[in-house]
Parts: sequence; structure tokens; C-alpha cells
Amino acid sequence: MAIHDDLRFLAGIRKFNPDGFIDLQKFVKEFGIKSSGLRKLAAIILGFRISKSQQITDWEADELTEAQIIYAATDAWVCYEIYSRLINGK
Repeated sequence: MAIHDDLRFLAGIRKFNPDGFIDLQKFVKEFGIKSSGLRKLAAIILGFRISKSQQITDWEADELTEAQIIYAATDAWVCYEIYSRLINGK
């Protein structure tokens, strides 16, 4: 799911002004990177692949599993690391 889908979903829960977000899929194109899937981007930029096994689990459950929490945290961290490496040229 792209960030615009996430923002639309969140706006359906509560009205807010979505400033300060960057669409990583669009951002990487500025660096000549054509792949936009997070797993591929992690491999290209960070040198490792992340597991996407929890991606299709029940994210609307009342309680998330530990595996889902780790997956979500890893996704967020990897996005930050990719962005950070690209803007810092490392």
C-alpha cells in the first residue's frame, strides 16, 4: 500500500492535515532508481531484503500479533533508513 492509500485511510478515521509526508516510491525516482517495492529498495540501497510475510495478515484485528508489530516497525525503520541514506549520499 502506498502512502497516499495510508493517508486516505487515516483521513477516514479522523480529519487531519497530511503535511510533511514523502512518497518514497516517487522520491527514489529522483535518484534514478526504478524499483519501487520496499523489499527491492532495501536490497538495492541497504544491501539486505526484508521479509514481507506479514503483509497479508489481518491488520484490522483488535490486537496485532508480535510478528505484525515487528513487521510494521521494520517497514517504518527501513523507509527511514532508505530516505536517510539517499539524502545523505551514504
